[in-house]
Amino acid sequence: MPKWGGDMNGISDIAGPLAAWRRSEGLTQAELALRLGVSQQAISYWERGRDVPGAAHMAKIRQLLTQSGELNVEKAFIRDQQTVRAVFDCDDLRMLACSAGFNTVWPQFAQLIEVPMRDDLVNESAVLYADTSFRQAIAKKEIVAISGISERHVRLPSDQPFKHRWFMRVRHFGSRMVGDMIFEPCHPEASVGVELFLKPDEWT
Repeated sequence: MPKWGGDMNGISDIAGPLAAWRRSEGLTQAELALRLGVSQQAISYWERGRDVPGAAHMAKIRQLLTQSGELNVEKAFIRDQQTVRAVFDCDDLRMLACSAGFNTVWPQFAQLIEVPMRDDLVNESAVLYADTSFRQAIAKKEIVAISGISERHVRLPSDQPFKHRWFMRVRHFGSRMVGDMIFEPCHPEASVGVELFLKPDEWT
């Protein structure tokens, strides 16, 4: 991790890492500017080394990079696992990473890494995403986990549907909400639907 300076001697420290992080996150300069509350020109100047952020913006940038690093560790951690597990961005419904076990069960679904899938959601996943009150509750950390039984989550004809139980823990990386999901077999006669909403005071 670079040393973050707030004067002109810190230009080389901020220019490269900020640009690299923005591209890895798939953000335009305009989108990053909106997130930080500055102009696109300011982002351009910072990335080209023509200026450096003030102390307040430097702190926000450091927080973004740190949170991204933690999430990257989480993504790398699950890739070789044989459990059926995936991590999703809850805001724009993109799968960020999936396990080897997930790829075995749903090979086509596993190809949707970083692909927005809100228009392809079906069944319980579609209902939950369309529920504004549910999304607000997880954003406010009023719901920290949820479970249910489904046959499929996205509209993919090549991946055969089958009944399974799933568990999702909602995690927060700064303002970013991430759903960490685990999938397991269930009784074939089990009824599909959402089973449980877990609130913070029910976690223990």
